[in-house]
Amino acid sequence: MLKAKPIKKHDGFLHLMRRFHSAQSGAVAIIFVLCFIPILLIVGLALDYSKASQRRAALNNVADAAALAAIVKINEKRDEIKNEGELRKLAYVEAENVFTSQSAFDETKIYSLDINIEKTTKGWIATVNYKANVKGSIGAILGFPSLDVSGVAQSTSQSKSYYMDIYMLLDTSSSMGIGATEQDLQKMREITGGCVFGCHIAEYKPVHYDQPKAAGVKMRIDILRDATSKLIDTAIESSSNTGQYKIGLYAFNSQQNILEDMTADLQDVKAKSLLIDLPTSHDGTHAGDALSWLNQNKVQPSYDGTKPDKPKRFVFLITDGVEDGIHTGHAPPPAAGPTGIWPDSGASAPTSGIDPYACNAIKAKDVTVAVLYTTYLPFPDLWQWNLIQPFQQKIAENLRRCASDGFFFEASTPGEIDRAMQEMFEAAVVFGAPRLSR
Repeated sequence: MLKAKPIKKHDGFLHLMRRFHSAQSGAVAIIFVLCFIPILLIVGLALDYSKASQRRAALNNVADAAALAAIVKINEKRDEIKNEGELRKLAYVEAENVFTSQSAFDETKIYSLDINIEKTTKGWIATVNYKANVKGSIGAILGFPSLDVSGVAQSTSQSKSYYMDIYMLLDTSSSMGIGATEQDLQKMREITGGCVFGCHIAEYKPVHYDQPKAAGVKMRIDILRDATSKLIDTAIESSSNTGQYKIGLYAFNSQQNILEDMTADLQDVKAKSLLIDLPTSHDGTHAGDALSWLNQNKVQPSYDGTKPDKPKRFVFLITDGVEDGIHTGHAPPPAAGPTGIWPDSGASAPTSGIDPYACNAIKAKDVTVAVLYTTYLPFPDLWQWNLIQPFQQKIAENLRRCASDGFFFEASTPGEIDRAMQEMFEAAVVFGAPRLSR
């Protein structure tokens, strides 16, 4: 008895194609081609239009941000700069910089940008008007190589204020005791006999912390403290009403420390920021654990910011991006890159870059995560650098992936760190404000 050969799934398709190919009537093939080409063109045009619509939505958001940035700059400087012409020029440059820096989308060309800053009886008004074309694909066959898009955004100094909560998560682990600049690193080496860490624990404190401080050495922790205090000053000065901005201060090394829970009393937050310092016991750095703890215990979902009980929420993570389990035996995050072993910890404390997915649970609450990477300065003459060097190039990229789009910052010198924290706050102010009419 002969057995039928089983028909494979792709055999049926091939059979149909053979029938189509061997069809005696040429009309079948002609009709198929005549129908297929218009359908292909229609689908292609729809995809081009969809891409153009997406670009327009993105550019509208950028125009919003630019108009808002101009007004924010005016609000910051109008008490300092009395000349309206100078103030207008400053706001114009701010709006232009924001728009040009954020509008570099693929296959999109801005061919017209009109920014108008004017003073009226009702206050300052910033208007951003743009025109652009978006390169097509299938449309080019029909003589439409690109599609034009345009939009306009406006902001006024009388715009309704919005409400914002900021959770500041600060890395205060021992590695933040490293010298702030190359000059500071060199001074640390000379004072300590080779070490560049300002250890704050009892047995090392006199030589590794007190003496460098007395000699005027600036450590990363000092820069972090100063920049945090200045950011809070900016929030106090730019707040248009009591309770508009709330801030919580949270420090971490291998554990979490609440410096000040979320509050609208920004003067108290500033006072608590002055207490930021290195730990007084052996520690590690567990940023992933700190983010998880913050998400589970503190961070609430984000809203549109139009009401005090519906604030726009942000997490500001400031860290050097290195996870290590020194003295704690902490395991490295998964898939975070090569690891090293601290030799004085019984070979049980792996070191690695931060998990790039560590911020996902917070972002799932529609909370914006801003990350400032305080660049891990190399110190190749010490054995500790051998632990960091294998993955040092991956630190910034992991932190960038952790941050929300457009909210990754990197800084190294004291001045850069200070400016970056100010930029983080300004970016949050611009991003968090309600969208304006177009």
